[in-house]
Amino acid sequence: MLNKLHNQRTWNAKPVLHKSKNATEFHGKWINYLDAKKEWQPIDCIIKKTDKDFRVVEAPFNFVAPLYANEPVFFESDNKFDVFNKTEITAKPFGVYMKAMEAVKVKGELFDINGDGRLDAVIYKQAFPQWDADLIYYVKHGKAPILEKLVRFNSPPTTDLNVQFHLKYTDIPEITSSHLEKNKTRKTKKDKNRKNLKEGKKIKQKNGFYIRAWDEPQKRGIGIKNIKIWDSQVEDLEKELKQKVEIVDADIKSDGKGLSILTKHIKKAFFENVVYPVYTDTTSTFYPDPDVESTSVDGDVREQTATVPWATRRAAANATIADNITAYYILGLAVNTADITRSIALFDTSALPDDDSISDAVISLYIYNKTSLVAGHTLSIVDCVPATNTNLVIGDFSAGMTLNSPTEHIDTRVVLADTTLNAYNDFTLNTTGKNAILKTGISKFMFRSNFDIDATTPDNTYRYALNYSADQAGTASDPKLVVIYTGAAEGGATPISNLSLLNVG
Repeated sequence: MLNKLHNQRTWNAKPVLHKSKNATEFHGKWINYLDAKKEWQPIDCIIKKTDKDFRVVEAPFNFVAPLYANEPVFFESDNKFDVFNKTEITAKPFGVYMKAMEAVKVKGELFDINGDGRLDAVIYKQAFPQWDADLIYYVKHGKAPILEKLVRFNSPPTTDLNVQFHLKYTDIPEITSSHLEKNKTRKTKKDKNRKNLKEGKKIKQKNGFYIRAWDEPQKRGIGIKNIKIWDSQVEDLEKELKQKVEIVDADIKSDGKGLSILTKHIKKAFFENVVYPVYTDTTSTFYPDPDVESTSVDGDVREQTATVPWATRRAAANATIADNITAYYILGLAVNTADITRSIALFDTSALPDDDSISDAVISLYIYNKTSLVAGHTLSIVDCVPATNTNLVIGDFSAGMTLNSPTEHIDTRVVLADTTLNAYNDFTLNTTGKNAILKTGISKFMFRSNFDIDATTPDNTYRYALNYSADQAGTASDPKLVVIYTGAAEGGATPISNLSLLNVG
């Protein structure tokens, strides 16, 4: 089977040696891709410069950036594996040429966008001199490798802007929204949108677009995620400093010649009281999922009604926010100012050999920041049953969860004051935790603090610890699950969501 490889490798797993035992390490992201020879290869998003262009080829898509900003970039989905159905994709590749319409002829150069020494971006400085803005193409290896087409503003614009990209597809496109409205079908939407384009009307969408070859049933195509704009504020909740982020209105219309124009509508008002540079993106993903949630989801649900007593917020059925972000709060405590946050991580473990026995399982988190913590601040793992496997909602705050004295999946709660910064910290699952790993479906976990579990009101000193999620670029700091099992069957488990963590208070 394609999802059970030699040496226990799959699209998001690799063999490791764990305590002198053979084991498989699972990430919450794609770490391997299926090549033309039907062999799994490690994904590498480093951009290589040639005499003619910049390109990435060791990924589940092809990316080619031009030497100059006023030329089209090419993004082609040729992934060969459907993680939903665990089957090979045989449809022909589907690609799009995308050109920044307002860009001038500026030469590109390789760029380390994250300061980690990896050249995974191309920058065209002052590609938009009329806006004092740069153009950046960034191949990010988050939950899945994606292409971000960034416009970086270095100063505020004087008016509202329409940032436009010309789109040329390699086949007749079928365009629908990433998330369908209730009682709508993709067939209805694609027919309506095709008619709208022919009549010169706009296809408006806040939540992104879902684009593939017309009538192609297999999950191969290109998704454009909801388009955002954000500033460079480094968040510090103690100082009440928060990054400014907004969703940008966007639409697709015909260019009158059978092609399309994608327009991002940037409001001048966003640039008030921001930290520069300011970024806006057009993020392209390859299927199997335009939102890069694959077969499961991770994130947190937060109850933020500060005027309500802590005990009432703790017992609430719904949160005020359901979110997915790059870094998570393991702990954030102050009864009058912090959130009560419960984080949820789902793992698609259906590829685990049914007849094998799990002897050990360890979740490791990369903690990169924390304030002064006391021994009383601890973390545990319990059961949960979110409404869906691919999208968190506010009702997941109490999703299948036992509020008081739940069964815990680790024998000893992790003391956060004793965790190591800028390193992995291990959470060893007990028998209950190992039994929660399903060999035929989705394994579901929730992360809660001792104050939340034990119904103990915390003090009002703000303390926190943070870890990276699988959305963090690269694989060096991913949350990971190591499963050790014994038996005659070959292959390995395939968990597919990163560990999300917890912010409580």
